Amino acid sequence: MALPKKSQRTQSMIVEIKISFPLRQYIPSSVRRLEGGKWDIPKGTKVLKMVEMLGLTEEKSKSLLLLVNGHHVDRERVLDDGDCLHVFPLISGG
Repeated sequence: MALPKKSQRTQSMIVEIKISFPLRQYIPSSVRRLEGGKWDIPKGTKVLKMVEMLGLTEEKSKSLLLLVNGHHVDRERVLDDGDCLHVFPLISGG
């Protein structure tokens, strides 16, 4: 199914989601099959809301590295049409 043209989408936007491999075990299989694809989401959606749409809790989101278009962002950042959200677990060690 083709996505609507940008000019036809007034209340939504398209974003791309990339989830790192270690996190996939926490994401429902129904969502996992959409990973790497384009999502049609409401305009004004924040990164935190998108993470929740992936099936990850707000608490879990505190231990994630979130990049939009290759730049580290806060969970409260509003996504824009055409953004690419990468979701990684924070890695610690010594």
